[in-house]
Amino acid sequence: FSAIRLDATLPVADVASGLAARLHDLAADAVAAVRAGAVVLVISDADVHDATAPVPSLLALGGVQTELIATGLGDQVAVVVDAGDARDVHSVAALLGVGADAICPRLGLQTVAAIADGDQLGELHAAEAQAKYQAAVEDGVLKIMSKMGISTVSGYRGALIFEALGLGPEVIERCIPGLTSVVGGLGFDA
Repeated sequence: FSAIRLDATLPVADVASGLAARLHDLAADAVAAVRAGAVVLVISDADVHDATAPVPSLLALGGVQTELIATGLGDQVAVVVDAGDARDVHSVAALLGVGADAICPRLGLQTVAAIADGDQLGELHAAEAQAKYQAAVEDGVLKIMSKMGISTVSGYRGALIFEALGLGPEVIERCIPGLTSVVGGLGFDA
């Protein structure tokens, strides 16, 4: 399988005005990668450092998914999200609901490992702590799905069975079309 990593970061200097442009470029890179033969796309914000900021993983995924579907390529590729901002059950469930095929909650896993290695969890080692974290997130997602009457991840993935709070129409239209946002909210500039 040909896997391509897409960098979901932007220069700190461009954060205030460049998010929409970065999302556009990320989506274009995804389409080009699939047309070049990629069957797995990994959207990652791991390259964050003092000169770059992460693109919110939900917006990055939504922008990529929207463009892949619009170009008819959505069913030809699996999308994996490697995110620092997906640390809790809600974040993982939202990413699945927008269409992620797999999620690596990188910062959550690293945090749990660091706590275990620091002896704050007693005799629990990093690998065991990470396995427990993963099981807890999976159980939480299954609980969310079951409350909605959904029994499989494939039935939840990409279904957009939730509402947005605080996202303006331009963000919804560009990144997550079809998602309800009754109260509206912030646009790209904000």
